[in-house]
Amino acid sequence: VVVTPYDGTDVGTPLSSDSIIISNSPPQAPEITVEEIDQECSSIAFDGTDDFVELGPLGLDTQWTFEGWVRWDTRQTSTLFWNECFAIGSHYTWRDFYLLHDYECDGDNDFYVDTSIDSRDLGDADWHHLAVTFNGQFEVFVDGTSVGTAVPGYDSHRSGPYSGGLGAQDGHWYADAMVNSMRISNTVRYTAAFTPDLNLLADADTEVLWIF
Repeated sequence: VVVTPYDGTDVGTPLSSDSIIISNSPPQAPEITVEEIDQECSSIAFDGTDDFVELGPLGLDTQWTFEGWVRWDTRQTSTLFWNECFAIGSHYTWRDFYLLHDYECDGDNDFYVDTSIDSRDLGDADWHHLAVTFNGQFEVFVDGTSVGTAVPGYDSHRSGPYSGGLGAQDGHWYADAMVNSMRISNTVRYTAAFTPDLNLLADADTEVLWIF
């Protein structure tokens, strides 16, 4: 804005001055900072002694996916999930998964089991996305990366019925774990490396979805 000596209305003795420029500078942009917040995921905790969440029969077919965000100490023999159709645990070797599938989904005889896929990626006391798929063979993904596949071996001894749920096989093999969310699907969701979703959602293939 330029103001001249004779701008305005004369109301008395004329005055004069040099021209001046009045300017308005925009304010400085604010500084934006994001502070890192150290916090745990909300979760359900299992003490490894007597905690578990019971789940009734699922009645799954011959393919499924179990997945969840977990903090699970696989360095001890324990069960993360146990049902009449399948089971996911840590083998007594303290370095392999215990994976079981029952083709009849009755939790009794004639099931298929594998103990050859390495579980040590979960033994660091940190949060991980764990996914186990089955369609005739097991495949385990930790944080979206496959850590192994295995064709299960036949086992005909009685090991059921599978009474249990999340955190234990009823009466023993209790897990020392924290679980933020769990989803069981009636299809194989993952066949290659993927980026895990932080928020698991239900869709047409979802049998069970628990968010804690």
